[in-house]
Amino acid sequence: DDRSSLDLMAAYLEDTTARLERAQDGAEAIRLAQALRPDVVVLDIRLPRLDGWQVMSALRADVSTADIPIVVTTVVDERARGLALGAEEYLLKPVRREDLLDALARVGVPRAPEGEQLAPGP
Repeated sequence: DDRSSLDLMAAYLEDTTARLERAQDGAEAIRLAQALRPDVVVLDIRLPRLDGWQVMSALRADVSTADIPIVVTTVVDERARGLALGAEEYLLKPVRREDLLDALARVGVPRAPEGEQLAPGP
């Protein structure tokens, strides 16, 4: 939902197999997910235009994005609601790097082997 959060998540993801695509608002997140079919969506709840609840609902309602894992990272303490709407993981900010990487691993985004840097995605 803000530049510093995006930058922090990008730094956290440097040693994963994930290729990072950034959305500035909820509407763009939906559009990118539909166009790119990512391995996972890391989603905040407090977003401009469409909030994270609306994004999750739209992604789950669309057959082309319904199976994309969603990892929520937010200050909004409504874990039950997030899981009910289809999030696989729900992390409260401030999110530690290890917590995010563990959550991503649980939904299928592997880490690089110890000491190895992965090349950025295409």
